[in-house]
Amino acid sequence: MKSPILVLLALFPGMDCVGDPAYPLYHPKLENSKKGDHHDFPLGVISATGRLIDGESEILIVDVGKGGVAEKAGLKVGDRIVSPQGRSPSLFSKATETGLAGPQAELARAYDAARATVPHDLDVEVQRGGKRLALKVHLPGGRLDPAKLLKGIAAHLLSTQQKNGRWQPGVGGDADVYTSAFCGLALLAADEPRFLPAITAAIHFIKEKSTASIDLKNPRVGPKNWQAASSAILMAEYQLATGDKSFFKFLQANCDLLAARVTKNGKMGHHFDIPYNGGGLVIINSQAHLAWALAEKCGLARDEIAWSRSYLEVEASLDQRTGALGYSAKAPRSPDIAARTG
Repeated sequence: MKSPILVLLALFPGMDCVGDPAYPLYHPKLENSKKGDHHDFPLGVISATGRLIDGESEILIVDVGKGGVAEKAGLKVGDRIVSPQGRSPSLFSKATETGLAGPQAELARAYDAARATVPHDLDVEVQRGGKRLALKVHLPGGRLDPAKLLKGIAAHLLSTQQKNGRWQPGVGGDADVYTSAFCGLALLAADEPRFLPAITAAIHFIKEKSTASIDLKNPRVGPKNWQAASSAILMAEYQLATGDKSFFKFLQANCDLLAARVTKNGKMGHHFDIPYNGGGLVIINSQAHLAWALAEKCGLARDEIAWSRSYLEVEASLDQRTGALGYSAKAPRSPDIAARTG
């Protein structure tokens, strides 16, 4: 990761406080802005949600967690953080070329600086009702422990997996296939043999609900590309991690379906049709390439024609000014870049 400072913003330094009644669990109140009018983000351990507006340096507080650090410090909805820890204001921009620079990075650095002092107090200047106020935010203790985080994630996934191997998604429809694939990948990343039954249960669920509907004679039927790609990625990673080839033919079916859905000009869509006036969306290509590459390591021969056509679309989707991967070749500078190609 090129900029770990933003990981600090999301997690550091309070992960050891999970479960501590002094620091109640907080769910950020994020409002999606598909047009890029604003950007909402969690303020990490202080339990609040901030909003950034293109061209502005202040962080608008849109939600404050009950009983959390921010509320105890006196931070209120409608406040604007002007300067954290005396740092100079930095403008937020939705332009891709600005990278991670802006108020989020400055706040993360302020957290880091406050954490280096005793007590861990963060001095914040806010604007409220035309006046400027100074608040002192006491940051919780603790240090980021990646192993502990992964262990906690795995425990949560085990406790929420259904008997049929499925995980409940946040939306309806066939999102449970995609969700279950990535939950299975998270358990696989924990690298503990005791998780294998849960992982194989997830693969069986995916196989029965999604992969079984594939008919390679008619690529217009069967799962959406989101499901096919994520399923193949999990099946391939499982085989590579365990050496178990039980699901190889289902891995192959998903990969072959993805290859059959690549158009002559390399476009791919959510399903078999190409949306957005024929522009498609390159995140599908990206996930398909990951699936194909992993499957090749498992012994599946690459479909060179589909690979080459799809890769040309990926290359054409690069923003020449920034090097960032865009939404598609027709929209390389879409403000939705990060959400689709991250």
